[in-house]
Amino acid sequence: GNNDFKATVPSTAGNYIVKATIAETANYQGAEATAEFTIAKAAITPTVTLQGWVFGDEPNTPVVDGNLGDGQVTFTYAAQGTDQFSTEIPTAAGKYVVKATIAETENYLGGEATAEFTIEKVWLLVNGIKVTEQHRRDILNDNGSVTFNGNDKLVLTQATINGDIQSYIDKLVVYLKEDNKINGSIIGEQSELVFTTDGNSPGKLAIQTE
Repeated sequence: GNNDFKATVPSTAGNYIVKATIAETANYQGAEATAEFTIAKAAITPTVTLQGWVFGDEPNTPVVDGNLGDGQVTFTYAAQGTDQFSTEIPTAAGKYVVKATIAETENYLGGEATAEFTIEKVWLLVNGIKVTEQHRRDILNDNGSVTFNGNDKLVLTQATINGDIQSYIDKLVVYLKEDNKINGSIIGEQSELVFTTDGNSPGKLAIQTE
């Protein structure tokens, strides 16, 4: 409906009319012709990534790539294996999916992308250090004198722990190798505690509390 023709080729998405104006020559009159055409909105193929975190830590922020039109992004979350997405960021340990929904813009269609992430479970606190699946083989950063097997066994090998051990599992087995010392307490609500050398080399443990 707009008769304001210009020589500039349009570049934004929309419906247009092109007009060809043919000049008069010695033998022919001039003429005009028009045709309608459309510049369609471009599709996007976005991706989203989200680095997981440990239970109790601050949540990480999802990162979106491929949002070419800078459309508004809405993040929603669901437990893996379900389709019950919510804008509420999960806090419990577990495996989840984040979905990024990108709104349509002037020149680009909207889109969606999903990614899986994990909130890691905390099995123990050793001197305030969280013991998780990703951090259990060298808990005190002392070449592995305190390690956890990812199930129920905390292995002490010539270890000195200057703080408490807090257990969040039903049964904690403390496996002793050689001389070990805890300058603190072993705490576990409704948790069974077992000390063992498992029939291997003698193991000792000295516990000093205030």
